[in-house]
Amino acid sequence: MTSNTIMTTILGGFLGSGKTTVLNQLLNDLNPQLRTAVIINDFGEVNIDSLLIEKGGYSKKEISGGCICCSLKAKLLDTLLQIVNEEKPDEIYIEATGLAVPWEMKQTIEKNFPSDLIRVKDVLVCMDARQCDRYHDRLPAYSRQFEGRPLVLITKADIYSLDVLEQTRVKLQKHYPGLTGFAESRSGCWKKPGTPGIPVTSPAASTGLFLFHPEMIDTGKDGIESLSLMGPLTGTVADLHQLIDENRPKVIRLKALIPFNKTVLSLQFDGSTISEQKAPENLDIKGQTVLNMFCMKEDMENLKEKISRLISLD
Repeated sequence: MTSNTIMTTILGGFLGSGKTTVLNQLLNDLNPQLRTAVIINDFGEVNIDSLLIEKGGYSKKEISGGCICCSLKAKLLDTLLQIVNEEKPDEIYIEATGLAVPWEMKQTIEKNFPSDLIRVKDVLVCMDARQCDRYHDRLPAYSRQFEGRPLVLITKADIYSLDVLEQTRVKLQKHYPGLTGFAESRSGCWKKPGTPGIPVTSPAASTGLFLFHPEMIDTGKDGIESLSLMGPLTGTVADLHQLIDENRPKVIRLKALIPFNKTVLSLQFDGSTISEQKAPENLDIKGQTVLNMFCMKEDMENLKEKISRLISLD
């Protein structure tokens, strides 16, 4: 490895686990002496996650309409090659989609780039304890994100009891003996284990490898579908809230950007909680509402019909 090696961080985690919040914090803490490039992947044709990343002293590239660990793998490699040749950064941050397998992305990069050119130094998997309880034993698309040796970043740790956090760590330690360790994020802020004053929380000895339970829905990614819509909001924000509330068991993840009182409102649903906040200024959504939604395949037709009543596609 030479001094010109590009140090790369991969940020993964399930739909609604808090990846974009964590990435914003990482980018706010950048070393101003380093040249930084950011790659943001989103399933939607309009990359909402990229729009929500705050502007700063770094370059940003978007990959939309699929997942860079599988269907858009070649696009990831092409984008990395472009960044290496044209920008020559010191570091790269890659935010994956909520259905990616981050360790597979690491292996893809290592197979296609020499280690003295690009080195993946960290693979972070954001994990919401509430989602782990809900999806881990049901969805292979959820559990596969822990493959390999990632560092698990427990997000939203400030809203859960210490008992819940410990139970979640114990569960993951049991199933995934290769994990690098655990860290906790509170309001998007965290410090990597091993930094001064931050102890390393390492997984305990495992009792065995993870096996799917017989009752698991063996769908993989193909059982979770995404819907992307862009058009005028014909209903109200309250109507959208009501639609989510009435369909909570079906909606896995929903995020929307909505023009509202000369600003843009960011509405997020992580499978449990609806939140709203003002989006970064100067977003170019052309006065349209942009919405990305994820659900199981069997629920898509019904949910699409309901959402289409609120967002005009004409």
